[in-house]
Amino acid sequence: MSRLLAIDTIYLEPAVAAYPLGREILERFGQARRIEVASHWNIPELHGNAGSAEDWVRIKRSTLVLGVKKGLASRPNGRSAHFIAPSSSNGCAMACAYCYVPRRKGYANPITLFVNTEAIGRAIA
Repeated sequence: MSRLLAIDTIYLEPAVAAYPLGREILERFGQARRIEVASHWNIPELHGNAGSAEDWVRIKRSTLVLGVKKGLASRPNGRSAHFIAPSSSNGCAMACAYCYVPRRKGYANPITLFVNTEAIGRAIA
């Protein structure tokens, strides 16, 4: 896994350290530079950067975003599942040409992990 991810920067919402999973992840990547952000969803340095395709994979492999999932509702889905449930993560370390994520969350969308997994699990249940 160290060949795929080499985390050196973590963007995090202020509440992340209040969760056990948040503390565990921060400890695991203790050497990483930490940048506090108001929202995992709006990080101008990462999102909307269509002109730097050569940097996308580097950013996606070296940057991690930690947040607290706020939208815990499930909603009906008429496609491959009955419902769209809250997720515990999004993003990836690749830059596939067919991916829909750049249209929604920015071209260099790195992995985002939500640390309130207990609340997410309760919402799904």
